[in-house]
Amino acid sequence: MWTSSCWSAKPSARSRPENARAACAIVLTLPQQVEDVRHNMEMWHSLGLSEARWVDSAEAAKMVPVLNVDDVLGCTYCPTDGIASPADVTSGYASAARRRGARLKEGVEVVGIDVGGGRVQGVRTSAGDIATRVVFNCAGAWSASIGRMAGLEIPVLPYRRHIAVTGTFPAVPRNSPMTVDFQTSLYFHPEGDGVLIGMSDRTEPPGYVTDVNWEFLEKMFEQAARRAPALASAGIKTAWAGLYETTPDHQAILGPVPELEGFWCAAGFSGHGFMQAPAAALLLAQLLLEHRSEIDISPFAFTRFGQGSLVHERNVI
Repeated sequence: MWTSSCWSAKPSARSRPENARAACAIVLTLPQQVEDVRHNMEMWHSLGLSEARWVDSAEAAKMVPVLNVDDVLGCTYCPTDGIASPADVTSGYASAARRRGARLKEGVEVVGIDVGGGRVQGVRTSAGDIATRVVFNCAGAWSASIGRMAGLEIPVLPYRRHIAVTGTFPAVPRNSPMTVDFQTSLYFHPEGDGVLIGMSDRTEPPGYVTDVNWEFLEKMFEQAARRAPALASAGIKTAWAGLYETTPDHQAILGPVPELEGFWCAAGFSGHGFMQAPAAALLLAQLLLEHRSEIDISPFAFTRFGQGSLVHERNVI
């Protein structure tokens, strides 16, 4: 909810990207998915997300004309969901941070973390050493490496994810919502004059490879053609791969690490980071500066892994 408010704020206040687009439809094909989502929808409504609603297959076909709904039991739809350009958002965050006095050092590698007396003492970088008593590990897929520099094992693994963009493809209307096939993890949405398509390879082991696997892209487009037959004629204009940062329970690690005073985490968002980042940042700032946060984030503490208190979520894509 906070993130939605962040995107809805004035651009001058929040550096909101002008090309942000709203609405998302999640396609469900199994009875258990429907049961889980109906339970989640009750929770969403109780928290004030009243715009989220259930859509039957007939309405889904009208919303997304290319959608094959033969096996679809229903969809969730929320008009206030949205997507935005990661590059624009990152640039907006950086600009806002600089306006508020932050100094950003680009192209500088962290090579070590100095520890002494049970706490953080400084950071060593390729551009020199920085004395500090607080470090935030926000290194995404590389968070485990940063943790090891401080003698900590941060349970974050990198997983490759692929994205492809088609050439001009008017069969998918520009106002179509982002559409996610929950069973296969396939998703697509309008992107420029074409369509952006992505899907997880659930059989691939963790690693830092970001080369495009063209054999997997063939499988991805086969799945896309099953869910949206019109996409069978779409050609690939460009494709790339990046890394997800994933924890054992697919939830972020937020807050201080008790084993080392001054070492904090905001990592392992497992694909939720773009959505959760504004709220997570605000709550972590409150916890650091005021020793309390408006919302209790202890369920996301680093200690949950050693205690066996993992976060259970009904729907993780």
